Amino acid sequence: MWRRAFLTRWGYRVRDPDDTDALADLAALRTVLRDALEAYVSRRRLPRSLRMVLDAQMNRAPARLAMGSRPGGYDLSLLRLGDDWDVVIAEVATSAGRLISEGQRVKICANPHCSWMFVDESRPGTRRWCEVSICGSLVNVRRHRAERNRLSAEEGTL
Repeated sequence: MWRRAFLTRWGYRVRDPDDTDALADLAALRTVLRDALEAYVSRRRLPRSLRMVLDAQMNRAPARLAMGSRPGGYDLSLLRLGDDWDVVIAEVATSAGRLISEGQRVKICANPHCSWMFVDESRPGTRRWCEVSICGSLVNVRRHRAERNRLSAEEGTL
């Protein structure tokens, strides 16, 4: 299940990964983030109301700074406090806020059947696919087959 993989990948611990209230909150967050990132990608200013909702999600779990020691020095960490799902939601919303505020190149996958967004970290900024090996390949194969079928149809009419 994607939720469990996500939580494991990013080291989040929640009491109930299938909490129905949390799932509803995540769905609402997805809508907010999609609206904010689509506005950002299209170079439109985020409406004040959307910024306020994003701010509320980023601040859903208060944060505090903490010093930790490591070999040869110290680390400064930002720790979130509060309900486990509030921490996850605040961190995800903050991540999107950082993408926008840092001016990252966020793009929507060029595959018309894919709705994923990605950060284009390619040097020339020309990446088109969320995953070249999946969406890029799929679109290129479809384009090739359509062209081959068009040529075959033209040959049949001659």
